[in-house]
Amino acid sequence: MDQYLNKVGTWGGSGGSEWSYVAKGGISEIVISSGWVIDSLIFKGVDENHKDGYSQKFGGSGGGTKKITIDWPKEYLTSISGTYYAHYGQIVVESLYFYTNRTKHGPFGRQLGTPFKLPLEDREIVGFFGRATDFIDAIGVYQKGSSIPIVIDKGSTPDSSLITVGPWGGPGGCEWNYVAKSGIAEIAISVGWVVDSLTFKGVDDNCKSEYSKKFGGNGGESKVITINWPKEYLASISGTYNTYKGHCVVESLCFYTNCTKYGPYGCTNGTPFKFPLEDREIVGFFGRAGDFIDAIGVYQKGPSIPIVTIKANEGITMNMDLPRQIGPWGGSKGKAWDDGLFVAVQQIDVHVRDGVVVAIQCKYHGKDDKPVLSKRQGGGGATTIYRIELEHCSCENLIGISGFYGPLDGNCCLEVVRSISFYTNKGKYGPFGTEIGTFFNSTVSNGKVVGFHGKSGEYLDAIGVHVEYA
Repeated sequence: MDQYLNKVGTWGGSGGSEWSYVAKGGISEIVISSGWVIDSLIFKGVDENHKDGYSQKFGGSGGGTKKITIDWPKEYLTSISGTYYAHYGQIVVESLYFYTNRTKHGPFGRQLGTPFKLPLEDREIVGFFGRATDFIDAIGVYQKGSSIPIVIDKGSTPDSSLITVGPWGGPGGCEWNYVAKSGIAEIAISVGWVVDSLTFKGVDDNCKSEYSKKFGGNGGESKVITINWPKEYLASISGTYNTYKGHCVVESLCFYTNCTKYGPYGCTNGTPFKFPLEDREIVGFFGRAGDFIDAIGVYQKGPSIPIVTIKANEGITMNMDLPRQIGPWGGSKGKAWDDGLFVAVQQIDVHVRDGVVVAIQCKYHGKDDKPVLSKRQGGGGATTIYRIELEHCSCENLIGISGFYGPLDGNCCLEVVRSISFYTNKGKYGPFGTEIGTFFNSTVSNGKVVGFHGKSGEYLDAIGVHVEYA
């Protein structure tokens, strides 16, 4: 793989031996054996030349076998969830779901234990790792490099709901949770061999503060983390969990803000867990606790980037006398990409920062009448995402694009897409970005756009279209 991979997890116990698998291109098949718990996993990977190969079997020989087939690269893995539970005295993975950009597979196994879930995002899972013996003791994922989750249900706002991530740890103790009114300004953590307790100080928008009750026991040495909210805010955690006095508990913790890292607090001998550092704020925690912190998870705010839904300027049409091309137009750098061919384009999200098109992501109408969400083509760091929703009930179709490409400000050697506009049979959307540089267009007559292709890296370097003719 030539892309940076994020390790997320693991979830489960500390027994067994380590295992890992990363596909050369993507994962096209999963063979899962399960009974009371997850007995084993086998993965089939495929490279960009469609050459495939199977992994070894991870786990034992028990359980009934089922197969998940994934139509890679049009379909790809995006998330997992499940439970872990004590089985014959060992914490193991009890159940699993697998999510793709199209559907959900599972559950496999029972669902009695402690739940875990990786947030559903626009990143592709290209591998797995964990621990295994006669069963799958623990599981984590390898994701392609970080991106900004931007899919929000209609009518929602970035602050209207919280995303639950985790928990990590054991099934003992009683449930606890805390959500600050606006942000977390202080964490009091008591640790010894493990994490004994946690207390949080929250603040509201008027800087009025309040403390949570103490979660956990009375042991350990107390330390205080002070966070300069709102300039500084919590963004991620990591840690380990391990068996202590016969129970699986949280052994150590690190806290990450947008400015720095705090920790580790506690010993770091057990099973590690971590989720990627992103542009979301952690505003609360939850888990289980008794005499120690048995398990911990986080509440994250939803995407913080504003999404602006754009309406068409009716009556503005493309000049059908302009040259016909399919592109791509733009710079020569970046990695080539191609979303493929579909029935129609349903939705377009244009990521913009400082007057430059950073990325594009589309939802297509598939040939099986199901929506297909493409990968995000381009980089992160957008300050606004402009959303175009085509009205298929009124037969609105995308018929072309136009825009400008040119050197990036401060980097004359890198040409990128500076601006883009979209034309339908009803009107025009855009421009998005700054109209500066070399003009391009994809004007065609009696045709509709059924897919995009181009080049991208940290920006949308180039873009072209696939056109279906009437």
